[in-house]
Amino acid sequence: MRHQTSSSNGEEGDTLQQLLQVVANLQEKSEEQICLNLEAAYRAEFTINRYPNPSPTSTQLTRRHLKHHGISEEEVSTEVYNGSRLYRSRHAELASSGRDASDLNWDDLIWNSMVSVKIGESSPRTTFFQPAINEEEIRTNLDLLQEDREVAHIKEYIAKVKGSQRYNARIFPKKLKNRNLVLKRVLKDNTSNKLTLN
Repeated sequence: MRHQTSSSNGEEGDTLQQLLQVVANLQEKSEEQICLNLEAAYRAEFTINRYPNPSPTSTQLTRRHLKHHGISEEEVSTEVYNGSRLYRSRHAELASSGRDASDLNWDDLIWNSMVSVKIGESSPRTTFFQPAINEEEIRTNLDLLQEDREVAHIKEYIAKVKGSQRYNARIFPKKLKNRNLVLKRVLKDNTSNKLTLN
């Protein structure tokens, strides 16, 4: 009985040492991965901040990558420069493929900072677009706009005429001659105000 207990203690000690060794290896490996990830992140940030627009070299890299993966250039309308999703998408891809983060290289960084957008089906508006009819409609709209402006000008003139007629109806026009008395303004004296007695 005692012999079995000591052998099991020995096995537990060996297992414990193996676990400690595995943990130490993992710590070393994780430090290396952290360094690699930081270096790759720094390179990506440098590329994104330094070159906000894709340079000709990155366009050439993109074309080469498309050709390598068998994607025709007609399928890709634009490459959207998107650095914020770089690491999330790349790590998801690495996790699904079972590869290590140290597999990142410069081509992968450039490619993953470019998001390819495929052209879908065109809308009916773009399908049935006819430039000649469109130009006619634009001319018609401009003519209608000119007519609306003319109508607004006529209405404005009518409103001015009506206003002047209303003003002239209240005031009786009278021609003045020399030596006519004209009342310029009425001056109220102290006897006629609100506080005086009736």
